[in-house]
Amino acid sequence: MESEIKKCLDNPHVERWDDFYSNQDWFCSKVPVPSDRPQPKLVSKEVSFKVSFLKQWSGESHMEYFFDPKVLRHLVMG
Repeated sequence: MESEIKKCLDNPHVERWDDFYSNQDWFCSKVPVPSDRPQPKLVSKEVSFKVSFLKQWSGESHMEYFFDPKVLRHLVMG
């Protein structure tokens, strides 16, 4: 995975990578990059969902990004 992340960050066609993640979403996490090597292209933003344990366990919480005001505002306004 590390090499694929590096390819994306080194790709000249990728100007910016906005990474939304939530601790309530067990299908994804913050993009893992070494803390000693800052990545100016990569902007990670934590969002918080109010979901049940069952939704976390089943993966249903992954759909919450489509309804989160912070994510939607970013998609519309940049």
